[in-house]
Amino acid sequence: MTKQDALWDIEREVRTVVHRVRRMSIENAQTIDPQLSAPAFSVLFFIFDNGTVRAQDVVEAFGVDKATVSRQIAQLEELGLVSRSIDPHDGRAQSVSLTDVGQERVDTLAKQRRSDFIERLSDWSAEDLEQLAEFLARYNASLEP
Repeated sequence: MTKQDALWDIEREVRTVVHRVRRMSIENAQTIDPQLSAPAFSVLFFIFDNGTVRAQDVVEAFGVDKATVSRQIAQLEELGLVSRSIDPHDGRAQSVSLTDVGQERVDTLAKQRRSDFIERLSDWSAEDLEQLAEFLARYNASLEP
């Protein structure tokens, strides 16, 4: 196999992963709340991963405009999954954090996802897992601007 062939194979596999992640995001969003959109689900998990955030943090992380993030946060707030408060470091900004209900639902889903992930990779050796983690980290670093 040539380097070019390998690159095409990798590109195809990454595309497949992206499609599957999108599909899973839709399914997982429905698990959290039947009315939750996939984009708002992504914001919800960003807040879960990062703790209390400002809307600007979400804008920067996702590369979307403030109005889009505002709509997603509004949906999360309407569903009782997040709450907004005045940012203690900048009174002009708002902080967003998970509510108790949001934390409980995300914790439940995160545990299930982790369990599914462990099961899918159960027949991989520790060395294979370590190598995959290293390669993914290296690839992710190459995507940074």
